Amino acid sequence: MFNKPTNLKWEEIDHPHFNEFYLNKWISEDEMTDEDKKADPEFYVRKGCLKTYTWKEAWANFWRDTSEENRQKFLNLPNFDSEIFEEITGIKVNQLQSLSGKTVKVEIDGVSYEATIK
Repeated sequence: MFNKPTNLKWEEIDHPHFNEFYLNKWISEDEMTDEDKKADPEFYVRKGCLKTYTWKEAWANFWRDTSEENRQKFLNLPNFDSEIFEEITGIKVNQLQSLSGKTVKVEIDGVSYEATIK
């Protein structure tokens, strides 16, 4: 995964879902922008339009619309590489996000501290 081998089997990986990923989506008339209406002047006949997105637009929409839990599943994939993910999706993943939910332990002057990153 992410151009590196993994010892995990397919069923051992907590896969993200792609329920909100769409390259084409029906947009009802009340959700259409003025720009959409100008691009399709007969939208009123169909009460909307079919909107087509580029690959990276579709990924941006998906990333915006999916749950934080599902985004985290991407970040937790074996060998996750933010540069490869950005190359494929156009999405820049903040490295601190990939630490979300992780517990950090440090020792300072003989005293142990533990914190969970939000």
